[in-house]
Amino acid sequence: MGVWRVVLFLLLFGLLVNVSFGETDVDEPKFDVDTDISDSVGSEDGENSAAIGNDVEITGVAIINGSVWIDGVKIHKPQSVYTSRKNGKIYRIRWGSNDNVSVAEE
Repeated sequence: MGVWRVVLFLLLFGLLVNVSFGETDVDEPKFDVDTDISDSVGSEDGENSAAIGNDVEITGVAIINGSVWIDGVKIHKPQSVYTSRKNGKIYRIRWGSNDNVSVAEE
């Protein structure tokens, strides 16, 4: 009878070990990222435009699509120095290619 107890113990122990340490398969969800980027910005025909409303009061420098406004005044190319009428500050404008513009306060 002692042999049967050992065999029964080993069978139950084997089942317990198999249940505790057995492999499990887990299905991980897959994520799909949409990389389709539209090249049209601003309007249906793909042209970009910049506009600042007439009722907007700008203080400081604004650069939008290569156009420069300083204190609400549009600065036209190739002007390289502008003195603000609002605060008397002097700004230096450097015009680059492809709508690249930098403005520094002197």
